[in-house]
Amino acid sequence: MQTAEHPTPLQQMEDIFNNLGPEQMELLNSMVQHNAKEFNNAGHRFRGLKRMYAITDGENESSAKESSCKKNCDFCCSKRVAATELEAEMIVAHCSQNNIAIDKNKLEFLQDLNEEEYMFSPHKRCTFLADDNTCKIYEVRPFSCRNYYVANEPHLCDVDSYPQGHTQGILNIPASLPAV
Repeated sequence: MQTAEHPTPLQQMEDIFNNLGPEQMELLNSMVQHNAKEFNNAGHRFRGLKRMYAITDGENESSAKESSCKKNCDFCCSKRVAATELEAEMIVAHCSQNNIAIDKNKLEFLQDLNEEEYMFSPHKRCTFLADDNTCKIYEVRPFSCRNYYVANEPHLCDVDSYPQGHTQGILNIPASLPAV
């Protein structure tokens, strides 16, 4: 259970959106409409999603500079990840093209767990994480992975040591918009 002292990421995001001023909301709505047009005009579904990923990655460059996240740090790779149906289709296609095995049984097992069961499951490590802690699907990772940055010391992201969460997330609103 989350407390006021340690709100969930969803609560943090809701607080941010609830505190936006009229000009910020207007900018946000404009960006959402622009990104929706970009996606719809992009033609092939994966090509459109890849273009949205490129926009997101460009917007995230500033967040990455402020973040303590580094290659081979895998603490966040044990958090539950959301993916759209299109993102999941692209991941499956990428895995097929690159001969990357997908443990469907593990994914189905984890999907059926509630949040508490998931956090304490010994099987929560991402199925796409290689033995050297690099992401096997990095190029096509979903928005929820792409937009996750923290400002605190990396060890505080360890969900086994800190299951209630002690991370200080960095939310880059323009980078999050393509996922909206």
